[in-house]
Amino acid sequence: MVRKFWLEWLRIGIRNTHLFSLLTIKKRMEAEKTFFFLNQGFTEQMVEVAVYPGKNPLAVLIIVGQGGSVDGYKNKYQIIASKLVEHYGANIFVVENQLPLEAKAHPFIQNAMEFVEETMSCFWFEKWESFAMGSSAWGLFLANCLDAYPQISRLLLVNPVLSIDFEQNIKNLTDFQGQLTIIHGSEDGEADLHEVLKEKLVWNKKNILLLEGVDHLFSNPWGFESYLELPEKYLFSGKISLNKQK
Repeated sequence: MVRKFWLEWLRIGIRNTHLFSLLTIKKRMEAEKTFFFLNQGFTEQMVEVAVYPGKNPLAVLIIVGQGGSVDGYKNKYQIIASKLVEHYGANIFVVENQLPLEAKAHPFIQNAMEFVEETMSCFWFEKWESFAMGSSAWGLFLANCLDAYPQISRLLLVNPVLSIDFEQNIKNLTDFQGQLTIIHGSEDGEADLHEVLKEKLVWNKKNILLLEGVDHLFSNPWGFESYLELPEKYLFSGKISLNKQK
């Protein structure tokens, strides 16, 4: 009983410190790494998230690929997030992914979305748009949770592993009412699904694209630069850059 009390006291203390940290991030308008608690039933762990505050009511959740960090290879997520803040004033949330593939996807997505909503409220936004981006297997898992988050209006999936329970994935993506872009590289293991996806999903607000010469990790000579361009080119298509508004 005493142990339980102290654990709860510690949790409350960490939470209060965490909320103060979010307010500090917003005040300084600087990116900072923090965390949220992932509840996997009987266990909890801390998941790192990099927060890039912006001035506009727009939140972008980026869930990296399996085993990925909030910075990414060659700091690619830092580059992407900084560009989106500068160009669109968006609030970017990059979530690490050190979970095994057998981990439960729904609690992970749920806790990440709760963190985004709590943070946006701490940033004094009452209403905001929500975009999301997911890569590889966790792009698939993000798609599978869409029905629980109708506030997500735009979704970008990069090399998602859709062959796992394919028909159910198609149904989930079909039911999604927002703007959807699915991108596979021609050298990715799921590239052979491209034509099937086009047949089943191409209609209003559904974009199915194949990038020639790109593999699963975008490791070809031009792959890194190509990956950096994806969110602005497809997730933010039609959005007016702050630079053009001046």
